[in-house]
Parts: sequence; structure tokens; C-alpha cells
Amino acid sequence: MHWGRTGVLVSVAGRINAANADRFISRVHCAACGDWLVVDVTALESIDNSGISALDAINIRCERIGVRWALVAGDVVQHAVRHCGLHTVVPISASLTEALVSVQGHPSRQ
Repeated sequence: MHWGRTGVLVSVAGRINAANADRFISRVHCAACGDWLVVDVTALESIDNSGISALDAINIRCERIGVRWALVAGDVVQHAVRHCGLHTVVPISASLTEALVSVQGHPSRQ
């Protein structure tokens, strides 16, 4: 995790699956305490349905608590997110720069 002045960047590598999805959700939920959150999963080798459900849970939590967030996803995650239709609700960015601009370029939450 990289803590910024008003938000957090979480980078994840390896795999997100049934064995670690709950831990992933917990760590990201703890990080979602500022104005913004960026989750960089470009280094993931694989993600299963538990990982996709985790991304959905993160999206719901961020919406509920008013944290702007973005997902930076490589091909593996983009394919999985599109396959299950989650790409219509999860804010996916093409690059880390794009994600940081998208979450930091808006006024602070009320």
C-alpha cells in the first residue's frame, strides 16, 4: 500500500482466489478510509469468481462510504470483469496515471 495525502494506492500481484479473496477485501476495505482509492491489479496472474466478487464488494463499499475509486486492470482481470458483466459498474482505468487523475480530479466528498 502507498498512502497519499488524501487517499491510498493498493497494488496486488499473484492470484486472487477463494483462498485469499476475503483477506484481499479486508485489506482494501481498511485502505478505503480517505477521499480516494486506487487498486492496481495489473500484476495479477489470475482471478477467479471469488476475486470478481471481491471487486464487486469493494465497489459497493466505496459507493456506500463515498470513496472515489478506480481499478487499474491488466488483460487477465479486464477479461474476467467483462466476462461477468461487472465492467459496467466497476470504474476501470487503462493506466495508473488515468486512475489517479480520475479519483483525484473530482471535488472532495461532502
